Amino acid sequence: MIANDGIRKLVRSFGDSTVGCVGTKLTYVSKGGSATGAGGSSYWNYERWIKTMESTVNSLIGVSGCFYGVRKRLYEKIPPNLISDFTIALVTYEKGFRVVYEEGAQSFEETLEDSENELSMRVRVAVRTYAALWAKRHLLNPLRYGLFAFQLISHKVLRYAVPAFLVTLFIANIALMGRPVYQATFLLQASVYLGALAGYRSQRQGSRRGFLDKPYYFALANLVAVIALFRFLRGDHMVTWTPMR
Repeated sequence: MIANDGIRKLVRSFGDSTVGCVGTKLTYVSKGGSATGAGGSSYWNYERWIKTMESTVNSLIGVSGCFYGVRKRLYEKIPPNLISDFTIALVTYEKGFRVVYEEGAQSFEETLEDSENELSMRVRVAVRTYAALWAKRHLLNPLRYGLFAFQLISHKVLRYAVPAFLVTLFIANIALMGRPVYQATFLLQASVYLGALAGYRSQRQGSRRGFLDKPYYFALANLVAVIALFRFLRGDHMVTWTPMR
């Protein structure tokens, strides 16, 4: 649902001739009170902060697909295997225009309350994001695209690489268990993963415990990155799906 004044506030950003695309503020509403819904809301609070910073210093690397605007002369048809709201921002920047964040233009969407639906949706999004990153991989060259390349690497590439870092960290921690400080860090890591497992079980049993939301959603997000990578590498495109809301 788009706020009543959303379109008016979106188009005002086009008064700046350097702006080619405008992203808006998406607020997820968790009505069911599930761990998945609450975790999704927390994630988007963090994502909105990143968008604000990106827009301030340079250009957004992606917009919220449910509500954004792009100049007609800059728009081009996005291949169906690429995630459109990410790709349109890359295309706009390629053409020499900025993508900005207009926080005043708002839309609202309910979170997915079921973990399996959330997993399926995020895997689909991640597979198509991998495809877009591969199609636009030249934008990752910092010698040519400078700060924008750094944004892409830090915001997208490194985010999807987190599972590899976590596995490396866990194995290294086990190898260093002889020292008390590493015993403490191992317990910290183990508690996060056990918390994620407990969050999953409580979700399945319908007895949510709020303090487990963040470790559960953190684990879910990283599981998505791994599953999506394997599906992308085997050639899955995921261009069609059944709406879950």
